[in-house]
Amino acid sequence: MGQPQDGSQDPTLAAGLLDLPLGLLTLAFFLGRLVSYSIYVTVATLADKQLGNVVGQIFGSPWSISLEVVLLVAVCILPFVNWRRFLDRSPKT
Repeated sequence: MGQPQDGSQDPTLAAGLLDLPLGLLTLAFFLGRLVSYSIYVTVATLADKQLGNVVGQIFGSPWSISLEVVLLVAVCILPFVNWRRFLDRSPKT
């Protein structure tokens, strides 16, 4: 099984290399996560209260949904475009 790629094991690795007390480092790590996630939730809640209706009206309109579908189709078509035809800069003889 592979290692997680989110970087959450980095403090543990650093503690092992520097011979730091793992319990203290773990406590500081989780307290930092608690504070930062609390700030994220607070800001998201305030943004939802201030902008929730506006964003819902804009992105829920029929024009907006139509544009999203058109752009999604365009993204799906992109891999099938012959890009060499557009990017060929060699002089024609």
